[in-house]
Amino acid sequence: MNKKLSYILRLAICLCVLLSAGWGYVLFGHTLMPGWIPLCIAGLFAIATLGIYRRWAWFTGSSRKAANIVCHLLCTASLGYGLFLSSNYYGRDKDTPQETAAVLLDKHSENQERRNRIGRHRYQTTHVQKYYIEAAFENGLIKTLDVSRAQYKAAHGDTLRLILEKGMWGFPIIEVMLIKNKV
Repeated sequence: MNKKLSYILRLAICLCVLLSAGWGYVLFGHTLMPGWIPLCIAGLFAIATLGIYRRWAWFTGSSRKAANIVCHLLCTASLGYGLFLSSNYYGRDKDTPQETAAVLLDKHSENQERRNRIGRHRYQTTHVQKYYIEAAFENGLIKTLDVSRAQYKAAHGDTLRLILEKGMWGFPIIEVMLIKNKV
């Protein structure tokens, strides 16, 4: 295989693997499910396709069995993770939304620094505040949700009103989140 084509294919596969894992992580934030479920599905996907690990020899540049198996497991697991969460999210049933309630347990914020380049050898640091709340759902699931500043101002014990849509695989997707004060 041509060296330039091989380099381009390696770069494209690495980019697809990283984008799939990153997009899966973003979609997991909108999905109500325990964190071990998508990881197990990704692991099963990688183990189910383990028989083709020898095909990764051109990618790793090695004929060593261990290197090809590790490469296969990492790449196919991250692709399986992204595929599972994407199919659940984009295959959701938008026609029958359900309303559910959750109790606000805890909240915290993080101050993140971002550096912007404003000129040659000159950088400007800006501080961005990120807000998170921890909510307990009726089914016993406790999930940390990324929220806006207005939603963060709710007090402990307030009720969250959520509009959920059923995903393709049966895991609910958070569509809208509203905060209602204690009664």
